[in-house]
Amino acid sequence: MCRSGEVYSWGNNDYGQCGAGNTGSGAMAIIFSPRLVNFENYYRPNIMQIDCGSEHSAYVDDIGRLFTCGRG
Repeated sequence: MCRSGEVYSWGNNDYGQCGAGNTGSGAMAIIFSPRLVNFENYYRPNIMQIDCGSEHSAYVDDIGRLFTCGRG
C-alpha cells in the first residue's frame, strides 16, 4: 500500500485474488511483479487496511467502503 492509497499486488492469482485481472490457471495465473489493483468503478479510494488470504483479498478505504476480490 502506498501513501497515496494505491495498492499493488503480486502472487498466485488463480481466483483473481490479486485484484489485478488476468486470472488463469497454473503458471499463467502467477503475477511475478507488482501490479496496480484496479478500482476503476470508484473515484480514487484511499485504501487504509488490507487483508489477504489464499483465495481472496479485501481492502477498506478511508470512508469505510469494503472492496473484495477473489473466490466467492
